[in-house]
Amino acid sequence: QACSEFTTHVLNLLREQSRTRPIAPREIERMVGVIHGKFSSIQMQLKQSTCEAVMILRSRFLDARRKRRNFSKQATEVLNEYFYSHLSNPYPSEEAKEELARRGGISVSQVSNWFGNKRIRYKKNMGRFQEEAEAYRARQGPSPPSPGSASSGSFKMTNSGDSFLNLQPLSSYQSPPNVQNQLDFLQQPGRLEPLVGSPLFSTQRLEANGSWPDAATPSSITDPGSDASN
Repeated sequence: QACSEFTTHVLNLLREQSRTRPIAPREIERMVGVIHGKFSSIQMQLKQSTCEAVMILRSRFLDARRKRRNFSKQATEVLNEYFYSHLSNPYPSEEAKEELARRGGISVSQVSNWFGNKRIRYKKNMGRFQEEAEAYRARQGPSPPSPGSASSGSFKMTNSGDSFLNLQPLSSYQSPPNVQNQLDFLQQPGRLEPLVGSPLFSTQRLEANGSWPDAATPSSITDPGSDASN
């Protein structure tokens, strides 16, 4: 619109001057072409300067609010330590989130966002994060043995009933005084020989599959019901 208005104004001036001196139509067309070219270049420069101004404003104000803020090394260490120590269930409770936020100097929402992103990254690239997990486990050291572990004499047997045999060390066993006196009496020479051949005194052995064999009923023991029937 500005170009057409300016062109019309120039044409009116040329018509007025044609009364004083003759102006060829070709010269008028050339002048109109020059005007259109100037306006096109000005329009292009305005578009470029406007785009540059918009990009500068966006980089200064809009992107500044979205700029990623990396956590400190301490916060990253605290979060990674919790994540890999709870790798089977990396979903901290609200109390744990508050504690991690306090230790890392960040907010609770940042802790929640970090764990969400960490779980996604871990699932997508488990191979690379396995090395990091091993490094954190080595840094934490071996965990102390819990009661009932293999160090205290517990053994897992893979039988159908999935039984669990717990053998306490002999040094930790203390018998009552009356039981100890009976054991001392039985350990005297010649006290155990009569019992070895008795059917009431038989040793059970553990099968290879982890199950106990069925105990045969001694011949000297009969069913009370059979005596009653006889």
